[in-house]
Amino acid sequence: MNTGVAILLAGVDETLSYLSYHVLGCLVPAFFIAGGIAALLSKEAIIRYFGASAKRWLSYSIASVSGTILAVRSCTVLPDVRRSLQNVAKKALRDELGEAGGGRWSVSFYT
Repeated sequence: MNTGVAILLAGVDETLSYLSYHVLGCLVPAFFIAGGIAALLSKEAIIRYFGASAKRWLSYSIASVSGTILAVRSCTVLPDVRRSLQNVAKKALRDELGEAGGGRWSVSFYT
């Protein structure tokens, strides 16, 4: 019984250690970066380069350059890739079933 409690306490200690490193190493810098972007870039500039009427090649170029700098952790990259795959799968399903039948099905990916 003592060994089980020691293992449980070691697991709790490691979890708390990981969370503290995660907060200091990932979340705090992310909040500072987000605050800097919000303070330095206007909403109009973002819409101009990433809105519906923006040129796709320019949007993708800006996103890929900024993504190499900002998205450096898997906790940032994986949800974006998952969301992209979901959108592609939903579109393919709608194309396959037609617009009327596409609403009956739900596509989801679990990671």
